[in-house]
This record gives sequence, structure tokens and C-alpha cells, in this order.
Amino acid sequence: MARVERIEVHELVSLPSAKNGALSSDSGPFQIRSEGKGREEADPQDGSADMSNHDPTPQESQASEPASTGLDGVLENSRENLISDLHPIDGGFQAWNFLACAFTIELMVYGTSYSYGSFQDYHLSNPASPLHQRSASATTISLIGTMVIGGVHFVPLLTRGLLVSYPHLVRKLGFASLICSSLSLLISSFLVDARLLILFQGLLFGLTSGTAFTPVALWLPQWFDRRRGLATGVIFAGSGIGGVIFPLVLNVLLNRLGFANTLRIWSALNLLLVGMALYRMTPRLKPLPPPTGGASDGGRRLRRRGFKGFLKDISPGSIRGMFLPIAIVNSLILFTQASGWYTISLYLSSYATSLGLSKWTSTGVLSSFNASAILGYMMIGNLIDRFDYTRLMLVSGLVCSLSSLVILGLANSLVMVLIFTLIFGAGGGGFACFLTPVSRDVAYLENQESSISFFYYVFVRGVAALSGPPIASSLYRSNAVTTSRPSSSEYGARGFRGLVLYVGLMMFATFLLALVAYKVRRWSYSQFDRERNAPAPATTPQPTDSRARDGAPRR
Repeated sequence: MARVERIEVHELVSLPSAKNGALSSDSGPFQIRSEGKGREEADPQDGSADMSNHDPTPQESQASEPASTGLDGVLENSRENLISDLHPIDGGFQAWNFLACAFTIELMVYGTSYSYGSFQDYHLSNPASPLHQRSASATTISLIGTMVIGGVHFVPLLTRGLLVSYPHLVRKLGFASLICSSLSLLISSFLVDARLLILFQGLLFGLTSGTAFTPVALWLPQWFDRRRGLATGVIFAGSGIGGVIFPLVLNVLLNRLGFANTLRIWSALNLLLVGMALYRMTPRLKPLPPPTGGASDGGRRLRRRGFKGFLKDISPGSIRGMFLPIAIVNSLILFTQASGWYTISLYLSSYATSLGLSKWTSTGVLSSFNASAILGYMMIGNLIDRFDYTRLMLVSGLVCSLSSLVILGLANSLVMVLIFTLIFGAGGGGFACFLTPVSRDVAYLENQESSISFFYYVFVRGVAALSGPPIASSLYRSNAVTTSRPSSSEYGARGFRGLVLYVGLMMFATFLLALVAYKVRRWSYSQFDRERNAPAPATTPQPTDSRARDGAPRR
């Protein structure tokens, strides 16, 4: 038996179903990935899939004798992707370079969106704000930040199909979206109407800047496998570090230079930093070259496949796996947790201001909240590679629920607010790291590429970001704010009682759903193993003629 390294065909060749050996209906551009040294040796005669680490793996085959003609053509046209020419996985300069670039993109895309509380506090309390002068409501102002957070969560799923089907467009689309996001901020600097700011600073900036994150999720499995949880934690920590730095910077710029000039500086900084990261970030596997015939060849391809075929190419992918019981429960967990989390990220600074704290102190509270979230990213990112993620979800939901209902509900001083900030931020800050293991579950059980479910889960968090804060805002009673200092026994002071209860109940629902997920996950894998280990159906009696004895295929 020849010694070969395992390769993974991610998306062009149809994947064999782990359940019954039938081919899956999902197809798209493929990539080949070396799993590095020390992996299992593949038997060329064995087409079974390796299910290690609960990650979907297609059929194993010899590199010199691929099992399908589609793979033959790809290897013929993409010799640069031979295993011996690939950079190391889980380490090496190129892998850490990718991680640094992904961290920078996360810092600018999500770090700035999580810092919108500084803008919201400025608009609500500073007479120099154009929205304050127009008496815009708190709900209207919060919609700007809500649209940013929602947009950066929606667009990766919407662009996945296009970038997977046409991988040579990834970098081009990334730079085009970067230019559009910077322009949206520049245009916003000349606007004074809340509705136009919701469109340009909110929705358009969120959608265009979120496009830059799509290649991060697509290329991460190429660079990291065994250490993917840790890599995910490092990347997502960028949003926490951005959430520490940007509120302080934005507070200085807004109070010294004003709203318009702050947006112009932000636009230039976004163009510079994200542009450098996109330029330096590369995939481990070189994408297939575009068609050689140019536009005419592309037109012939479109006519050959038809418009429906083109729509299928750019569709995000099959949603079938998201209807698995464990996928449904995990979607509910991500929704409830994100609803409470994003509400706190938007209103914590305003809560501190309502207690009579200075603008600088309120900004410092928001920065400390995001700083404690960094600790959560690093802890959870490291633990999910070693422990059952549903148990970690359970602990996170319980900690955040108790800290919201007890500490925040009774917080009437800076000390109480900081204690809540530390516990809530560290307990729930790394929850986005669970996107990796929950996606692996769906990919393993459905035998599909994991980025499909990853982007669907990100989309669910985006829905929560759009719906959670507005619901909480409707529970906030601004007319309950008075000049007197709240008493120590007052619960949910300054009109925040309904908002505090909403966050606490959402986190408690996360805790209860995590208990359900623990049971459902064990049941799902036991069912899967039972089906996989079931005896094969009886075959028809073997013919006795000479053709069967000579090895002719049996019917």
C-alpha cells in the first residue's frame, strides 16, 4: 500500500455522504488541503471518510490516482497546489501572517461597529451633535449602530456563493468593498439627517465593510486545523481590542473636532489599515485562474449554464443542515445570546452617563467592557479545542444572566458598573468563538463544507443584532431619568429596568438552551454512529458464471 498524505477536496467535487455513500448534491469550486505531517495514512482502496475532530472530510485518495475525472482536471490545471508546494498548516510565517491580517480586518470591521456606543452617547447628550439639534430619538439613533452590526453579519453569507464559485474575484471584491465602505463614511460626514445616516453610516457601511471579512472565514480552515479554535479566538479578539481603543479615540475626536471631521478621519483610517491587510492576506491554496477567453468566454459560460445555473453558483449553499435538531438549538442559543450582548454594547455607555458619570468615565466603562471581552475570546478560544462546547455555553449563559439580573440591576455607582463590566464581558465576550465548533457539528453530520453553516450562524447573529437592541430600546424609559442620585435599593435605575430584565432573560434563555444542546448533541452523534455502523443491506446472490469469478462488476 502506498504511503500518501490525506487531501481534502473542499468544494468542486461532490462529496460522498458519510451516511450511505451516496453523492451529495452540493458542488462548487474545489480546493485541496494538506493536513500536514503525522496524519493518518490513506488506503487507496478505502473510500471511507475520516471523521476525526468532528470535521467533514471527503473521500481519501491517492494524489497520483484520483478517484474522479473532475479531480483529474483540477490537478492537471493547478499543479501549483501540489501538497509538496503548500505552506505549513497550523504554523509557519505565512500562517501567522494570515492570522495578523485577519486580526486587523476584525479590528476595523467589528471593533469599530462595537464602538458605536460612543457615537450614540455623543448624539444623545452633546448639543453640538447634528442629531441632538434635531431632537432625534434614542431608538432612531441606535438604529445606526444596529444597522452597522447587522450589515457586517449579513453580507458574508450573501457573498459566499459568489466568492466560492469565482475565487479569483475574492481580492478584487474585497478592495472594491473597501473603497465603498470608506466612501460611505465620507458621505456620512456631510449628512445631518438621521434617516440618511442610518442608510450610509449604518447599512451601507455595514454591508460593504463586512464583505472584507468573508475571505477570512473562507481561508481560515486552509491555514489552521488542529489549532483552529485558538486562531478563531485570536481573530475575534481584534473586535475586543478595537472596542477598547476606538471608544477612547472617538470620544476625543468627537469632542475636539466634531462629528463630520471624525467620520472623515475614520474613513481614511479604514482605507489604510484594511487595505494593507487585504493586500498582505493570501489563501494557502491558490485559486483557479479565471476563464482564458475573457468576457466572451464568460458570456458563453453563462449561456451554457443559463441564468438559473448562475443563480445556483452564487447562492450561499444548501440550508438543509441548518434543520438538524442540534443546528436549530444552536441557532436559538446564538440568537438569544447576541440579542443581550449587543444591547449591552450599545447602551452601557449611556447607562454610565445616566448615573451622573463624566463623558470620559462613561467612555472608559465601554472600553473596559471590550477589554474584558478580550479575556473571554482568549479563554473560550483555547478551551473549545479541548472541551465540549455546549458545557462552555452553559457556563457563559449562566454567568452573564446572573451578572445582568443581580449586579447591573442594582448598579448605582462606578464600582458596581465596573464589576458588572468585568464579569459580563469576560463571561460572554468569547461567545463568537463557538461559531467554529457549532459549524463543525453541522458539517460532520451532513458531510458538507463547514463555511456554509458558519456563515448561516453569523447571519443568525446579525438578525439578533438587528432585533435585540430595538426591542430593548423600546423598554428604556428616558423620561424616568432625574437629576437626583438613584438609591441603593432601586432596581434598574434611570429608566433601565426593562432593558436590564430583557438582557438578563435573554442570557438565562441561553443557559437553558445550552442544557438542551448538550442532550441533543449527544443524541445526534449516537444516532449518526448507529446509522454509520448499521450492517449493509443484503446483496443479491452472486452469479456463478465465469464473468463474476473474473471480477466483473456485480449487479
